[in-house]
Amino acid sequence: MDQRKGFIVGLLALLLSGCQQSPERFVVPVSPLQLVLNDLGDSFQESVSNFSIQQRTLGASLESPDSVILVVDEDTPLDDSIAAQQVTYKLSYQQQQWRIIDKHTQQRCVSGRGSQQFSDDLCR
Repeated sequence: MDQRKGFIVGLLALLLSGCQQSPERFVVPVSPLQLVLNDLGDSFQESVSNFSIQQRTLGASLESPDSVILVVDEDTPLDDSIAAQQVTYKLSYQQQQWRIIDKHTQQRCVSGRGSQQFSDDLCR
């Protein structure tokens, strides 16, 4: 019985040692839009509302841009002072993948509660 336990433990150790050797790193291509939606997380579209997404490519060629500006506008009907939120992302293509290099959030206030344009100022 002890010999069989030893064999099983040895076999498991051999099998598990193969798990420690990691294969070549495989990078899954992720688009700028996918990165932004992941960054926005579960709070984006928490309740159904109007939203828009605009993407502008920057760089030497349209076929392979090296930078992107992505702007997400979302109405926030459940807030009594904020009418909408705008998040502007700047992404850069570095080392064969897109990376968020800047993120800026602004808000537009409900009438009478502050700025009617997207602004850094807090709504009242």
